[in-house]
Amino acid sequence: MRYQRRSVIAALLFAGTLAIAGCSSDSTGTNSGGFGPGTPGGGTTGGGTTGGTTGGTTTGGTTGGTTTGGTTTAAAGSITFVSATPNTIGVTGSGQPTTATVIFLVADAAGIPISGAPVSFFMVGPGGGTYIGPPADGTPNTAPATTDGAGNAEVILNSGTAPGPATITASVTSTNGTFSASSSVISIGGAVPSEKHLDLAATRLNLPGLAVVGFTTDVSAFVADRFGNFNILEGTQVSFFTEAGAIDTSQSTDASGIATVVLRTQNPAPVTVVGPLAPQANGWVTVIAVVRGEEGFVDTNGNGIYDVGEPFTDMEEPYIDANDNGVYDVGEQFVDTNQNGVHDGPNGVWDGPTCVQAGCNSSPNIWRSLRMAFTGNITDCTITPSGPAAINVPNAGAQTFSFSVSDANGNAPGPGSSITFSATGGTLQGQTIFTLPDIVGGPYTGSVTLADAAPAGAPTAGSLTMTVNAADVVSCPSVTIGGTVN
Repeated sequence: MRYQRRSVIAALLFAGTLAIAGCSSDSTGTNSGGFGPGTPGGGTTGGGTTGGTTGGTTTGGTTGGTTTGGTTTAAAGSITFVSATPNTIGVTGSGQPTTATVIFLVADAAGIPISGAPVSFFMVGPGGGTYIGPPADGTPNTAPATTDGAGNAEVILNSGTAPGPATITASVTSTNGTFSASSSVISIGGAVPSEKHLDLAATRLNLPGLAVVGFTTDVSAFVADRFGNFNILEGTQVSFFTEAGAIDTSQSTDASGIATVVLRTQNPAPVTVVGPLAPQANGWVTVIAVVRGEEGFVDTNGNGIYDVGEPFTDMEEPYIDANDNGVYDVGEQFVDTNQNGVHDGPNGVWDGPTCVQAGCNSSPNIWRSLRMAFTGNITDCTITPSGPAAINVPNAGAQTFSFSVSDANGNAPGPGSSITFSATGGTLQGQTIFTLPDIVGGPYTGSVTLADAAPAGAPTAGSLTMTVNAADVVSCPSVTIGGTVN
């Protein structure tokens, strides 16, 4: 959340004290110097007379107090907001300033600053441990102060773990009444993105990338700080990289801490994999999102910041795991954070804005990886057992058949594809229509059951047919098996 910075500059022009000579008061209180009854000199009101005269005669231009060095001890007549420095701070552990000094000026009715005046402060803020005044005094939203020799009263605003706006109201009470003024809005911003709260998702994971060019889906990075705040990271730049197809290279987070880009199916195709994950991994696509932030940690003492010795996630430089084996291999694309030309693993220390250990990085790249799939036309559709005599339903009994559907790499078809079964000579039990979810991997498998519909009758020929439909790719022909329902 952003708040417009505002500053208030209070300029005070003080006139020297006017000494009035030859003024005296008669028994009626009339000023012989030409002033009316009780008329003050120097423009200050709200007090009694000084110098022992009667009838309201003033001495030195001040009523109700003495003037020393440009300030007065007269009754308060106004309070004004002076400044908040800085007017933007960060939450605890953000690496930004976490305190702001807020100043108000108290003056008498003539505008002369007052020293020694008691002032009370009240803060409206985002919570999360934000406070003014002494820490842990049980009154985080209130604090007292006394004006100094310049008439200023100040209070320190301390951020907590929650971002948001904060305002402070100062009040002073005198014989003239109670006077109040409010500060400008002080913006408490969030910490940097946290690895612990970083996530990556796609509107659709299984794309027909081996059969269709130009099919698109949204890929979104979800960003939040260590306290789970997302609404304060608007404008954070997130970079995206993909193993196959094409993707927008970067995007800024919106007001919800989300950065969304488009992934499009096209060349290059996924990397061909050799090993135990083949052939399915030949259609798997790795997408990563990278953002500057901090490594996640477990705040065991609950103080909102990382302390040496607390458990943390030690991250290596971001890379695209093209062969899907879970580790970096030479030749795989990586983000060279320190620009040393090689992929670096974990460094053994916590990296973040307030890190203190040797070799730590105060602004590391944190990242997430997402596995997606580029699938092709549906080529492998089987029922087991299979063949013209596969059906052998016992009299008054039932027989269960398994099925499998995939593309040439053994991956399941895309979401919304359907598998429908029909039968003759018997009755299908249970589910007969299967709508595929959005999955990566395969093949898609299941089972159906064919039962004897007429136990008292003679054996009859039976058949079971599987029909596969897909909107985005070419489906396999229907598969039919035969046999006998006894």
